[in-house]
Amino acid sequence: MSARIYCLFLAFYLAYLTNSPALYAQISPKDQPMVDKILADWQARYKTLEAIEYIIEGTGERVSKNRVLKEKLRYEILFETSTRKLKIKHISSNLIESRTQIYDGKYVQTFLPPEYKQGKDKMDRFITTVPFPLGTLDADVIPVFAAHGIIAIGEDPALRPFNLEMRSSFDTLSVLGHKMFDNKDTIILSDYTADLQPGRRQEFWIDPTDRSCLLRYQEYYGGKLSSDFQIKYQKLRDSEITLPESWVFVNYKSFIVLKNNESESGNKTMIVDIDDIKLEYAITTRKYRVESIRINPHLVKEDFFPAIHPKEKIEVNISPPPEKNYKNTASFRYEMDENLNPILYAKTPFKDQANKEIYPDEILDWIPKQKSLSTKATPKNWLNLFYFTSIILIVAFFLRYGLRKLYKSK
Repeated sequence: MSARIYCLFLAFYLAYLTNSPALYAQISPKDQPMVDKILADWQARYKTLEAIEYIIEGTGERVSKNRVLKEKLRYEILFETSTRKLKIKHISSNLIESRTQIYDGKYVQTFLPPEYKQGKDKMDRFITTVPFPLGTLDADVIPVFAAHGIIAIGEDPALRPFNLEMRSSFDTLSVLGHKMFDNKDTIILSDYTADLQPGRRQEFWIDPTDRSCLLRYQEYYGGKLSSDFQIKYQKLRDSEITLPESWVFVNYKSFIVLKNNESESGNKTMIVDIDDIKLEYAITTRKYRVESIRINPHLVKEDFFPAIHPKEKIEVNISPPPEKNYKNTASFRYEMDENLNPILYAKTPFKDQANKEIYPDEILDWIPKQKSLSTKATPKNWLNLFYFTSIILIVAFFLRYGLRKLYKSK
């Protein structure tokens, strides 16, 4: 074997090892007690609070070859850890990123700003059991959920309303080493998901002396740094655990932008003609500060079940049952009438392998629950009853008066 071929073979072999789980698979006996403590601390963080509310303000700057985009950001997060119910409102000067998501334990409801038009038909509300893009939480809020022991690792390394819970398995975690960060001796854990996303690796820089809080989080693709979080914490009087005070999020990636639009159009998937878009590499830096925190706030049903309104347009997406071999996700569009009854005007039912259409039983499960909480239907019904009763009484009065006058005239 010539020296050139041997060097080429060695280069490929080393590249394979670099992306191999075997490189990160072992935890030394010396590190095992520390790793066990970290996982126990994360479990304790998850169980400490029943509910919490965050108000977060931020600023961002996206620098690319052709432009600099500055943005203002705000998150309002209400999270009930015991039930995993969630309400998260994201307000951004970059309109396409603004939305409100609510998870009630079964469905994710997504509300887009009135100015944002999704496709040809403007929807007021999306309801889904499917973890598609509208059901994925922004990476920006990773520090919030990490403070409560919710770390997105393993089989589904993304934050979704459906998986905001303490993971039961950490088999993919390994120890990379120890480093000083922010004057603290941190232990660095790695999560390698080669089978799901080749070349993707996460690093968690942990302070084991403070309930194993996450001080730094990094994400790599193909050996290159893609995301970097640096987090500072605060100790509140009413909380047993430290909670995020501020963080800086730096993101290195390509964004979808419109060719003919001078303003930034964001990094979300858009329904546009392929000829009108291009990829633009950018470095985004976002700085967040927690403005207020409420520990165990009083919650009411309306926090997670917003009332429906007349003329509201709603799209319902339902995932196929795991035991069924359906070809697609079922999708239905409704418009609510004046009495808050759903009027179906577009449908895509399940299809089995024989292309037979099948309608799920749970399509309208949410309607009675939502309708009972509406504040608009009941007053109108009572008003109609008042008008109807008043008319009957007036007619009865005049009939009685007229009959009495007729009787006296005889």
